[in-house]
Amino acid sequence: MRKSHPITAERCRIIDATRWVRLEILGYRWMGLAGWRSDAVAGGMPLDLHCQTYTRRDGPAVRLNYRLKGATELLEYDIRLQITDSARGGVRWWFLCPILRNGHSCGRRVQKFYLPPNARQVVPDVPEAPARHRS
Repeated sequence: MRKSHPITAERCRIIDATRWVRLEILGYRWMGLAGWRSDAVAGGMPLDLHCQTYTRRDGPAVRLNYRLKGATELLEYDIRLQITDSARGGVRWWFLCPILRNGHSCGRRVQKFYLPPNARQVVPDVPEAPARHRS
């Protein structure tokens, strides 16, 4: 029998809001822009990610499109964004958790999402212990 390896943050692809601000993916001046980015995801195996920031009725959001290695299906979903004032001046960008529970989005603010190996959707906690989202 093959020994299974625990899924750790180091094995996951990581989408980080702070990194996206530095890469000029997130920010007021970049709303509406879209493009394929190979540098938008850190850690784990590389992933080409198409991201587009836009404004919805309920605030800013980002649309993610990507294809897992060896897959033909293009995955797409939206993640709402929230902006707060930073204690150091300026603003801080947050992702709002898109995981649905009882038909409603969790909505918890997070700085990072993790995409575990072979997973189809990002999760807001280190995959080994997503305690806040267990059923």
